[in-house]
Amino acid sequence: MSGSSLAAFAVALFQSWPADNGAAREIESKSERSAIFGGEQAAPCAWPSAASMEGQACSAILIAPRLVVLAAHCLAGAVLPKSVRFTDDWSGNLGIEIEIESCEYDARFDSESFAHDIGYCVLVQPAVAIPIVPVLMGCETEIITVGLSTTLVGFGSADDDLGDGPKRAVATTLQSIHTVDGLVAEEVFIGGSGEDSCQGDSGGPVYVELDNGEWRVLGVISHGGSCGEGGYAKPLHHAIPWIEMSAGMDVTPCHDANGTWNPGGHCGQFPAEPGRGVGLWESGCSGGPTTRMADTCGDPATSAFGDGDGDGDGDGDGDGDGDGDLEDARKPRVGCTVRESGPRRGRSLDGVLLLLCVFLRRGRLRVK
Repeated sequence: MSGSSLAAFAVALFQSWPADNGAAREIESKSERSAIFGGEQAAPCAWPSAASMEGQACSAILIAPRLVVLAAHCLAGAVLPKSVRFTDDWSGNLGIEIEIESCEYDARFDSESFAHDIGYCVLVQPAVAIPIVPVLMGCETEIITVGLSTTLVGFGSADDDLGDGPKRAVATTLQSIHTVDGLVAEEVFIGGSGEDSCQGDSGGPVYVELDNGEWRVLGVISHGGSCGEGGYAKPLHHAIPWIEMSAGMDVTPCHDANGTWNPGGHCGQFPAEPGRGVGLWESGCSGGPTTRMADTCGDPATSAFGDGDGDGDGDGDGDGDGDGDLEDARKPRVGCTVRESGPRRGRSLDGVLLLLCVFLRRGRLRVK
């Protein structure tokens, strides 16, 4: 399928999707979705940070307590999602559903080529209980090579008899790397030979395991042709500077937005086996084994969750909710406001100054 016809199909699908009305939702409107090919149903509570976007045919991934990332084409010209659901099966009753405050996608997104196919949604409240796998950043991105083992996760129907709804995962390999707009590895091609993502998996996570056994989110599923023949994904590290500036949030616990190693006290204790499935949804599927303080690109932080705000949540803002919002930060204050109303948040403040604000609020720039 050509890029233009695939884009037209995606827009038509999302524009025709019925709006979601009501707090207690039966999500039968998703019956046309298709999903992971060649994989298997995920174990209960496995890959808990993978999410289903309620009211539309897309998946997403939680990378910070109040922020999920997904594909831009899930947001461009589509019915915007009203909530996000973390669950094993969107057709069942288990899971955690959180309303969405606002969404944004990269202004450079091209619906013909799918360049810069990345967006995000800010949640009304933080998903503090759900274990978060951090984004692959900095020196860690050196593993993005042909042959890299990956795990794709998504929701919907598939090439099995389980029907719509269950979360599924498939292990497959990275086949090729593509440069777009001068960005090396702006896009990667993953899967094939019956192992693939498909419509409805857009925005879902691509997980990778580092040599030391720790897990990271390489990127989000973007687009492809016939299901089972492989598809394209968007590595996230290129988009992190824009996401942090636009959303006004710190979403990289171990790195600066540009990939420089600069670990905070919450750079560690990540889920060690996110695909195994531990705990119950009542507790956010937490309680499984965690990693040590991360040292993938340099020395680790001196203590876990030593963020200096005294609330023990590791976000550095002092309010105990774990969301890391900059307007609540009790680190060095700078006179900036980044939480504006409307879909283009933070745009009224010069991007460079806002990025400086992010670094100051995180305590990663020291003013003498």
